[in-house]
Amino acid sequence: MMMDELDGLCIKYQPQEQHPRQAFRLESPEGVRVRLDGACLLPLKDISACGFAVEQVGPWPVGTRVMVDVLVDDEVRFAAVPAESVRVGKRTTAFRFLHPHWRAEAAFDGFIVELEKAAIARRKAQSSDR
Repeated sequence: MMMDELDGLCIKYQPQEQHPRQAFRLESPEGVRVRLDGACLLPLKDISACGFAVEQVGPWPVGTRVMVDVLVDDEVRFAAVPAESVRVGKRTTAFRFLHPHWRAEAAFDGFIVELEKAAIARRKAQSSDR
């Protein structure tokens, strides 16, 4: 088996914030929902390459592991991604993806960039319509 040069890559980020984000986070992405454990379909509060949050407090106390399908316009974009709940607030539950390999996180990072570009294009189109 051939090892990729980047398989041993490790980047440590030491942010100044008390509750730092690990990646760029997109708020309320249009048309994107998650399905937890094949049953519970929820809109997103936000999503990043490292995780997501839903505006729902359900049967997911901190440490609960779930399988996540990420859907865009009701089509599965990522299937059966393992995730774990990491924070439960008054109205929000946050999950982190348990990516098995850096390539999986990189695929999510590209997906987030794609969503951000679409959101920018929508904002530009709306502002030019006025």
